[in-house]
Amino acid sequence: MLIHMKRIYTLFLFLSFCIGIHAQTVSSSCEAPDSLRAFYEFDASKLALRNLYETNHPDTSEVIIAEVHKEKIHDALVALYQAYDLPARDEVVEFFNVHALGDPLTNSFVLYADTSFAWVRNWENGLLLSGNATCDLWVDSLDLRFSYDPAVEFVEELGASYLAIHFESDMPMNIAPLLQEFNNVDGIVFSEDEELVLDVEKDITYKDFSDQGYLEFIFRYAWENCQNGCLNEHLWNFRVNEDDCSVSFFGDSGDPLPVENVEEISRLALFPNPTSDLVNINLVGPQRKDISIYLFDAYGQLLNSQKIDFHNGLINLDFSLAAFPVGVYFITLENDNQIFTERIMKR
Repeated sequence: MLIHMKRIYTLFLFLSFCIGIHAQTVSSSCEAPDSLRAFYEFDASKLALRNLYETNHPDTSEVIIAEVHKEKIHDALVALYQAYDLPARDEVVEFFNVHALGDPLTNSFVLYADTSFAWVRNWENGLLLSGNATCDLWVDSLDLRFSYDPAVEFVEELGASYLAIHFESDMPMNIAPLLQEFNNVDGIVFSEDEELVLDVEKDITYKDFSDQGYLEFIFRYAWENCQNGCLNEHLWNFRVNEDDCSVSFFGDSGDPLPVENVEEISRLALFPNPTSDLVNINLVGPQRKDISIYLFDAYGQLLNSQKIDFHNGLINLDFSLAAFPVGVYFITLENDNQIFTERIMKR
């Protein structure tokens, strides 16, 4: 995983040098409601933890990832989320929902325990608090829960069967020192991270260039045969400027994204309908082509228009009806020989 992340970073050093003059920069904000900050709590913790290990920081011995290590990363991710004027932002946030899912795992692990211990049998009987003081302390403080019911499993590394207790938590954790704590308990014979195998791979990596005034983020989406390394991947490069939280997009690279039909618009959704103000337009279509969007009233009078770059074949934008009275409207999308018209009700 570390070699893979270094490869990605080296690629984007080259990319950034080549296309830096073409960067798109938009204003944004590092301030956000708690609900939005929660959206990237997991990612900020994961990226902070990676940085602690990469820099050999002494806090790698701590189970809880301190806020001081992730605050700057968290702010930058929130700014990136709110960079609504960047089409590439929509791709990584809305369409592919890219999060930091690579190693290390931070919310699940498995313990293997000897059922000859009475307190272990409490886990076997489905009791979350086992009666062992050390284990119960961590279970309670980290709000751990069973991923599924404890059951006897064969442990290949030990050549024997033990009770497997799969734990998970909504709280991001530094799993390595936590497992050391459990391994020191009599009755725990083995522990390991849970293995996460997905049909696609998603990840975020970051580099701190605070000396130059920005943080750099690389979003990765990979697909097809990911059990054996993924045949395809696509990368996006963003920078978040620390002085004003503006966001710059420095380009993307890799395989063409897996959209449904790159020759024509193949999926269109408008919502909500009816609406009181904004209508969201979500569609998939040909890459690197423009689409024209027109707003007409019920009498066919043109009220507004704009041209949007399809970029990677994906568009997600909000179209405002705030300046217009209640009534029926029509939104028309035109691309080469294709024309789509949808009826919208403002109430």
